Amino acid sequence: MNQWYCSVCHEKFSSENKPGACEVCFADDRMIMDIKEVPQSLEQVRDIARKKLKGICAAYPSCDGSFDKICQREAYGKPIGLGGVGQGLSFRANSQALSDIQLNMSVLGDHFKPDTSCSFLGIDLDFPVLAASTAGAQKYNDALDETMFCTSVLRGSKDAGTIGLRGDTWFYTPEDNPSLNAMKACQG
Repeated sequence: MNQWYCSVCHEKFSSENKPGACEVCFADDRMIMDIKEVPQSLEQVRDIARKKLKGICAAYPSCDGSFDKICQREAYGKPIGLGGVGQGLSFRANSQALSDIQLNMSVLGDHFKPDTSCSFLGIDLDFPVLAASTAGAQKYNDALDETMFCTSVLRGSKDAGTIGLRGDTWFYTPEDNPSLNAMKACQG
C-alpha cells in the first residue's frame, strides 16, 4: 500500500495506485503526490515549481519583475501573466517599494510574540497581507486545474488568517466559474 498526499487540502491517504482525485477535496491527480516526495524545504518547493513552470517562471528567490527574468519575456502581447500587464512597470515599482522598507533590528531585549493582526473593512485579520486576485492558471503548462488553484489560494489565505482575493478570466461563465466554485468549497 502506498501513501499519498493532497497538496490542496493536505490530506494523507493510502491506496495501491495513485488516485485520480483526492477523496476529500476532489483535486485532480496533478495535486496528488507520493508522501515520500512532499517537499520539506522552500528550495524543494522551488525545484518542483521550476519543473512544472518551465519556460514561464524560474521560481527565483526574489520575484521582482526584473527585465532579465523569464516571466517578463513571456508577458508581452499576451493576456496578463506572471510579472503583470504590459511591461510590468507597476509590478516592478511595487517590488522596489517593498524592498525599500527597512526595519531596524534589535537583537537584545525581552522576547515577545509580535502582534501582526489588523482590521480591514471591519474584518479582523491575523496577517495584514491579502492574496492577489489572479486567474488563468491553465495557461501555466497545465500545472494545475483552475478551480484547484483558486481553492489553494483561498485555503492558504484562510489558514494564514487573511483574505484571498479571486479574479476571473475569459473562460469563466456564470454556469462554470472556478473562483465562485472555490469560494463555495471554502465557505466564503
